[in-house]
Amino acid sequence: VNFFMTPSKETQIIEGSPQFPGPRQRETKFESSLLSPTTKKGNEVNKLLTHPVVDGLDNLVTTAIIDTDSTNTDLGFIAGIIDIETEKFPDIAGKTTAGSGHDAHGMMQIKTSTATQPGFNLPTIFDVADKYNVSYNKALAKEARDQMEANYIANKPIEPVKGKAGKQVVRLLQDPKLNVAFGVTLLNYYLDVYEGDKELAALGFNQGKDISDAYAKDPSYKIPSEGAGYIEKAKKRGLFN
Repeated sequence: VNFFMTPSKETQIIEGSPQFPGPRQRETKFESSLLSPTTKKGNEVNKLLTHPVVDGLDNLVTTAIIDTDSTNTDLGFIAGIIDIETEKFPDIAGKTTAGSGHDAHGMMQIKTSTATQPGFNLPTIFDVADKYNVSYNKALAKEARDQMEANYIANKPIEPVKGKAGKQVVRLLQDPKLNVAFGVTLLNYYLDVYEGDKELAALGFNQGKDISDAYAKDPSYKIPSEGAGYIEKAKKRGLFN
């Protein structure tokens, strides 16, 4: 299972990220299947996915897209990324508690470090929790941010959030609506940066912006094997069509 970005060297660590609007009160009805990323009718199942039908996932993803105003992305692409990230699990219950052993958690396999300090002035998992009125310990949230800031200032490799602060971040990441909203926001950011190029967005999501930037500038750039495998999985699912 692969994961996504950590702040690049030029990214300034910030104490908090701006809040984004609260969930919209909008009644929506969708079929209980994943929609194809290539469909124009909006009612086709993408049979290239490992789990083409996951009950309730389309509602979860569509709500996240609406609530975060993620206008650069779409249901089929996000559903395909989730299919890659938690392909071993056929239902939301399994995907919700999925863990990689490499500090990646939940529906979209988000690292505690990324959730706490995504960089690029994006919302943290705590901002997302505030948005959905999910409670958490503010002192532990500050401790998590302090750990990431100290790690960055010391120029150390990115590490998981530790202790009780880390456990709290994991708990938030195991809330499917928070996890997906956070992941959608990240992918929407990458799609904006790369002007809708889904391959570059998926690469950035998986490997981080330094690598996706390098590949964007020079297509002959050798992508790490993990990232190359991730892109191949996305292509097999038709996510770039």
